[in-house]
Amino acid sequence: MVAADPFDPVFASYVQSRARLAGRTDRDARAPWVFSKVWDALGCRPDPARTILVTGSKGKGTVARLLAWNLGRSGARIGLLVSPEEFDHYDRIRVDGVAISPADFERLLSRSLPLLEDALRELAPERYLSPTGIFLTVALQWFAERSPGWIVIEGGRGVRADEIGQLRAALGVVTSVLPEHVRALGGSFEAVAQDKLSIASQADIVVAGPSAAAWPLAANVRVVASPAIEHAEHAEHAEHAEHAEHAAMPRWYGELLAVARGALGVVQPHADLQAIPTPSFFGARLAGKPVVCEALVSHESIDGAILRARLPRDSLCVLGLSDEKDCAAILGRLARSGLERHAAIALHSPAGHVTSNWIRHHPPVADLGTLDVVRPDLRWLAACLEAQADRAPGLYVAGIQVFVRSVRQAFRARGALEIGQDDGVS
Repeated sequence: MVAADPFDPVFASYVQSRARLAGRTDRDARAPWVFSKVWDALGCRPDPARTILVTGSKGKGTVARLLAWNLGRSGARIGLLVSPEEFDHYDRIRVDGVAISPADFERLLSRSLPLLEDALRELAPERYLSPTGIFLTVALQWFAERSPGWIVIEGGRGVRADEIGQLRAALGVVTSVLPEHVRALGGSFEAVAQDKLSIASQADIVVAGPSAAAWPLAANVRVVASPAIEHAEHAEHAEHAEHAEHAAMPRWYGELLAVARGALGVVQPHADLQAIPTPSFFGARLAGKPVVCEALVSHESIDGAILRARLPRDSLCVLGLSDEKDCAAILGRLARSGLERHAAIALHSPAGHVTSNWIRHHPPVADLGTLDVVRPDLRWLAACLEAQADRAPGLYVAGIQVFVRSVRQAFRARGALEIGQDDGVS
């Protein structure tokens, strides 16, 4: 008999509601106020004066990790919640870098689920309990028990219908505003921008990335300047690639460092930001070949010069993209960056919330097989990528966050990916 997955209860409400969610926005389907009521009952609502909320399109997890790491350097205890996980669901929730234990997670989940389910039935029977909110509820209880000096919370894809929209904070952060999550948040880029920037109504001060400057802003929003690009490594054309031999990270990471630096300056005015690796972008070697792994939000986040600097000519792209992405634009941007060989791993989930039907509309993209992103076959994934490395001088392995997470899991379990000290996952 196979033991039940301890995280099944976290996703049960979403999975059971999936059939009736088609075409509905988060505002019509989620019930964040249910969580707010339960937090008050549990006594775990955090002190706003010590809370930082992070939202945005790309880079939420990276900026949350940067802030937690740098705040911790001062000696303060730091609670951190990120989504999705790096290797397993427990490491979403950390205090001082240490993940919540399975026993503590199960204890706090068992305490909160009956309350959440009762409140949902009472207030919103046609809605579902989001997994994001359930993880947040467990995290807030654990943080309340450990009394960290600061709590850094990465939100989901929005604010108004996300559970972080029920919290107050000393500091809000909007990492970037890109045309992502359009269908889930309201059907237009403007609606997405308004949703993410609405965090200004909950936080004393908001620090936002350069892309926010294109939208109307509340008086308490500070937009950081885009980092100056002084070197040719960020030029779009391949003939400038020779100048990028020392380039380490893509342009988007530099912008996120600027956002994190501005946010840290609000709570620690004289602190210097220390950069740390991000699990959204790392380099490695597989079968002796260079590998670059990256979580992709959109074609706009692809830094062609960095890829040309780190990968040989004729390297292969192995993509794990969902139908929510603008896959045609991503393929075009990769081709313009000199990466013209494309293969894909189709993504699947039992609830049907992740699909990769886009592959059939792009025949030049080789279909390498299908990966269940909820319970991935890690042995198959590792073997698949090793086989591709045998046939190419280098690999660019990129896709949605849960795909990149599966890649990390696969090679962590197998020990086949030699992650360099400077490029590894923190």
